Amino acid sequence: MHQVDNHNYQAIKDKVSCIIPSYRRCETVARAIDSVIRQTYENIEVCVVDDNNPNDEYSLQLQNLLERYAEDSRVRYIQQKAHINGAAARNAGMDAACGEYIAFLDDDDEWMPTKIEKQIDMLRNNPNVDIVTTLWEIHKNGNLIRREEKYTADNLQYKILSQEVQVGTPTILVRKDAIVGWGRFDESLLRHQDLQFLIVILEKLKCAIVPEYLVKVHIDSDMNIPSAMDLIRIKEEFFRAVQPQMGKYTEGEKKRIRNAHYYQIVYRALREHQLILAMKYVVKAGFHYQSVRDLVRQGMERLKG
Repeated sequence: MHQVDNHNYQAIKDKVSCIIPSYRRCETVARAIDSVIRQTYENIEVCVVDDNNPNDEYSLQLQNLLERYAEDSRVRYIQQKAHINGAAARNAGMDAACGEYIAFLDDDDEWMPTKIEKQIDMLRNNPNVDIVTTLWEIHKNGNLIRREEKYTADNLQYKILSQEVQVGTPTILVRKDAIVGWGRFDESLLRHQDLQFLIVILEKLKCAIVPEYLVKVHIDSDMNIPSAMDLIRIKEEFFRAVQPQMGKYTEGEKKRIRNAHYYQIVYRALREHQLILAMKYVVKAGFHYQSVRDLVRQGMERLKG
């Protein structure tokens, strides 16, 4: 495990750089790291970005844990000058990455062993493609809860904006030279940075999908679930960040996109027994057949889990 400063590197051909930000949660990061270094694709590095304040108790815990990788040159430790947020941590990881390809993994999630190999094969066989995603499944306390729906790459930006499909950041593999200088996570966003990043890069880049479940997302903790009021602010900031991309859609498409997010606020408000707030966003959304159908479909998918 090697500590590095944050500065630009010339990309090393065929190398994959996996960026793992870690913030106040190092008990699962070893599982994430191990799932990367056990990939069948061997030309890989792990950039663990310490998203804590330097030398606070969480940073020291992370440094102590990473000592087990002290002899493994594939594992690199990147310390930021101060904690900002997950978007800044991912950007720092991209800046320091040596690889020709960039991938992401949250510190409590994991990859299946063949994920990168199959994505690299897809990129090599499709030179006009710059992003490859996979399917993903959700686990809680060691049990499979649900598998996200299969999807196709056509009109993918709109599908993500309207929440028709869920594309997690840990599923992405992207050519670094395709996003250098412009493909960034918005550091003003505390949540939904993953959605924002995908929406931005899909504006210019072509995506392909490996239609296999190659990522495990763990939701063992409920501590990061936002309240309804927090979710309202999150959605407002998200729409501000993607306003340039929203501009190309019709008024009907924009309504479907916004309603999908409004209904998430309604759901959270009802869970908190905030009936007035829920009704406010029901009225704000109004009735929109496609949006209601999307909400029912998403609910049925979750019931299957």
